[in-house]
Amino acid sequence: MIGHIEHGSNFGGLFRYLLATDKGARIIGGNAAGDTIEQLTQEFNNCADQRRTTTKPVKHFILSFAPEDGEVEDDLKQEIATQAIQRLGYVDNQYVVIEHQRQDPGHDWNHDHDHIHIAVNMITLEGQRVDDWQDKRRFEAIIRELEQEHQLTQVAPSRERKQKALTHGQVQKYKRQLRDYQTGLQPQTPDIPISIKLQAAIDAVTRDKPTMTLFIGRLQHLGIDVKPIITATGRKRISYHIDGAKPFRGSKLHNGSFPKLISQRGVNCDPQRDRKAMESAVNHQQVTLPTEQLINWSEINLSLYLPKELDTESLGKEKQKKNQLSLNNEPKSCKNNQHIRVLINENKTEDLSHKENEIRKEPLLKINQSQESSDNKEEALINQSKLNTVNTSLETLDKENTLINQSKLNTLNTSSETLDKEKALMNPLPLTPEFCFDVIEKQLEYTLTIAPIAYRWLKANQTVRYSAKDNLIEYSQGRLTIRNGEGNYKMIAQAVGFDEQNFQQWQCINLPQNSPGLTQKDVETFTGSKMKDALRELEQKTNQFIKRRKGRRGR
Repeated sequence: MIGHIEHGSNFGGLFRYLLATDKGARIIGGNAAGDTIEQLTQEFNNCADQRRTTTKPVKHFILSFAPEDGEVEDDLKQEIATQAIQRLGYVDNQYVVIEHQRQDPGHDWNHDHDHIHIAVNMITLEGQRVDDWQDKRRFEAIIRELEQEHQLTQVAPSRERKQKALTHGQVQKYKRQLRDYQTGLQPQTPDIPISIKLQAAIDAVTRDKPTMTLFIGRLQHLGIDVKPIITATGRKRISYHIDGAKPFRGSKLHNGSFPKLISQRGVNCDPQRDRKAMESAVNHQQVTLPTEQLINWSEINLSLYLPKELDTESLGKEKQKKNQLSLNNEPKSCKNNQHIRVLINENKTEDLSHKENEIRKEPLLKINQSQESSDNKEEALINQSKLNTVNTSLETLDKENTLINQSKLNTLNTSSETLDKEKALMNPLPLTPEFCFDVIEKQLEYTLTIAPIAYRWLKANQTVRYSAKDNLIEYSQGRLTIRNGEGNYKMIAQAVGFDEQNFQQWQCINLPQNSPGLTQKDVETFTGSKMKDALRELEQKTNQFIKRRKGRRGR
């Protein structure tokens, strides 16, 4: 079995998805009294309201059985679901077990296995919150135990795999392209996912436990932009960028993070020796290496990194066998037609236009001369068939050339757009030893989300300085800042005017060294329902106060 956990704050949204009519959903277990979207939402919300300090009480577990397990009985599904959540500590909690059918209109590909969803309320019936520390790791260990207890197909734990599994979206995209390739809608095999390419490249360049300089140079030779960073506090980070895609953090790849490269892969990193190469990599400069130390893509077998059902190498071999079989089954009359065979062989070395003219003229001449006897008619039909085959090949060749040219043009345009985007983001936020590009991009996104809300909060409280438990918000001369309890900056934003609706606009300002910056938790705090309700209530009170004060002045 494969397990997945999602964490949220909206029971209504979860049940609308789980009980959608096009999912073929069936409730097969649980302890909830309701059985409709409205009833379950109300029931779970009433229990969660006992502990309003927990802003995200929703737990969503997904259990997918192996295809080899076939159709699993409902009783077994319910028993496994109950045992799994109880071993995680959800003993006195509301939960519902829902099965989805294999034919899912919401996906491009039908499931080849059974799977169930478990909606759990993290707040117990007594109003306490269940500790979910390391629940993903514990959930995987529990799944391995349940596989053995119920004699289900054993799946290797993630820590024992040589690479991280593809995401659901990557698998779906690959299957769509694979289907188009098999049906002839696209001539080339599916695109290998970026994560697979990066994983294979890292495996290949670290086999001999190289130095960090050698590691960087080899990846650059493969067209991979690598950014290793050591901050002033000694923290090590690394990211990889290839084919115009978004940068991959090292932690998203198997043993691809900076610490794991050293501890698990044996990459030898000497800050003094490798400093020049690391600075060159960060500044997009090439690291020069001797040719004999480089590695090429031709030496890397990417098909070994794909799941068996997605391997296209076997497809290519199968296609070659079919083509060879069709040649062997060619009619004898066609094989004996020496005129056509000689003509085609001679034209292999001639100009394309001359080849086309000759192939078109000769069979037509034969057809005109073949009206006298039935044998000649048969030969003419064979010639016409050969002509149609060659014409189709020529048209296919033209289309492939057009597609190749268009692909090159799109690649150039994409690279140009990516470069312009990076320049636009880097100008207001120059690189510092603390931040690489993907971190800056996140900081910019978080700042533009939080700054308007923090400014509204100050205005609603009619102050320029507001101190909370974890944040100190201040506004002075057009500059809005947020600092943590230790006084370190998490955000600096500068007011840059107003939009058409008279809303204040903000620009993200770079932070000093060793600043913690904003996190996803900060975004959830400022955009959560609790903050929205408090802000709405404050603004209403402020508006009422202003109206009363204006009324007194009017008297």
